[in-house]
Amino acid sequence: MSANFRQNIIRFTWTWISLLLFVGIISLFSIWSMNRAYHSASQQSIALSELNNILLSARIDFKIQVQEWKNILLRGKDIKDRKHYEQLFKLQIEKVEQNLNSASEKCNHLQLVMQCENIKDVLQQHRALAQKYDDQLSRSNFNDYNEIHLVDQNVRGIDRQLDNQMDKLSEEFSQLQSLQSSQIRQSLDSRYENLRKFILIVMSIVMAITILSLYRLLRNIRQ
Repeated sequence: MSANFRQNIIRFTWTWISLLLFVGIISLFSIWSMNRAYHSASQQSIALSELNNILLSARIDFKIQVQEWKNILLRGKDIKDRKHYEQLFKLQIEKVEQNLNSASEKCNHLQLVMQCENIKDVLQQHRALAQKYDDQLSRSNFNDYNEIHLVDQNVRGIDRQLDNQMDKLSEEFSQLQSLQSSQIRQSLDSRYENLRKFILIVMSIVMAITILSLYRLLRNIRQ
């Protein structure tokens, strides 16, 4: 009986150790998997946030660009003022171009095909718009207010469509960022819930095996 008792004790101990190791390994793997998924999603979320900030900067620079064009019309009769505001206007065009190019590169890195096409479309429209403004600047010398008024009539309202598209583009990426954050939370909550259920099931099995092993030990002791 003593030998059988020792064997049962050893068997019981190894069973417990094996189950604990099994639960520990699975739990550690699940935690590692959750951490990896969170890290990957966080990196993508950061990149998406940076992209959204670049688009916001492009929007702001474009609105400043429009304002600088108005300054040319208002003060272009004076040659010195005209040159000054033309420089500021062209500087804003470059800033918008740089921001949109940077946004396009980041978008391609994130592999957002449809959104990348929208950015490229906005970039092409901005280049076409800049060319129209440049044509008006090269054809006019702003000698009198009638000529300035004619330039204003030629380009009035041509920036509105692009302005609206840039607003929509920025809003689209803001919604995409919010959606991604929500998906990350749901994914992590789901993984956590699955891990919790798994541990509870395994612990229930461990308790059942423990009760059965104790029952066998007690029965052998009585014999």
